[in-house]
Amino acid sequence: MTIKINTSIAAIFLCFSCYKKPPQPNELPVTKTVQFQIAQARDYSAPVYDGLKIELKLSVAKENIKDGKVLALWDTTFSLRSIREFAVTAAPFTLSKQFNDIWQSSQVLRVSRAFKYVDAANQVTQNGFGETIPAAVEVKQFPVNL
Repeated sequence: MTIKINTSIAAIFLCFSCYKKPPQPNELPVTKTVQFQIAQARDYSAPVYDGLKIELKLSVAKENIKDGKVLALWDTTFSLRSIREFAVTAAPFTLSKQFNDIWQSSQVLRVSRAFKYVDAANQVTQNGFGETIPAAVEVKQFPVNL
């Protein structure tokens, strides 16, 4: 009787030890591209816009969606200058940046744009915008209308 029990236990153990989880596909990091299209929002040639200056800050960060940690990847500032020095809407200036090693299952890119306007009377106005690039999107264009 002992032999039958030991054989049964061995058979059960053998069945469970042979079961393996199906292999999971290994996730590979992806490269994402952010294209900023920078242009004047309207025609600023009228005299009312004489002396209007703008400072523009652009940034990209990577956020881990599991733990909320944010890592700054890139930023740049276009220092205070006449708004007329920027490209017109018909032919925007495109600034393209690539970011490697983004894990789509756990990370997203966050893009932000911040504007500081200074008029001829030195009145300052500021505003900013931020967006998240969806995980499935690998190339994203962001219009930056001044």
